[in-house]
Amino acid sequence: MANQPVNQKSFVNLFPTIVDDDKIKLLDIWNSYRVRVVPAIYNADAYIEYNPASSDTLYGLANTYYGDPALWWVIPLVNDAEDPFDFIQDAIDNGTTILILKNTYISSILFTMSRLKNSKDNGQQTQ
Repeated sequence: MANQPVNQKSFVNLFPTIVDDDKIKLLDIWNSYRVRVVPAIYNADAYIEYNPASSDTLYGLANTYYGDPALWWVIPLVNDAEDPFDFIQDAIDNGTTILILKNTYISSILFTMSRLKNSKDNGQQTQ
């Protein structure tokens, strides 16, 4: 199968919606997929260790490493971040590195998420 461009922005619809205490609808990215998706692509050579700077943003890092700022959510997902919006600052404050999934693995994570979504839509259990 030849590599074909994937409309990566469309993968956002794979996440289930939850309603918070203030009745605001949110995408439940972290609790639904991070435990299932990340192990499927976890191996030492799949990531780049990166020391974030105070000027870094998720959009900027996604644009730099993936060529698409809409893939910002991949970075906190593969870092198993509880709060995707504060984890870069937490890494800076703690002097720790973050993991950037190599671009060649992006299709793997999107395929795994798509498979999970299809299984869920068809009433199948996933592990």
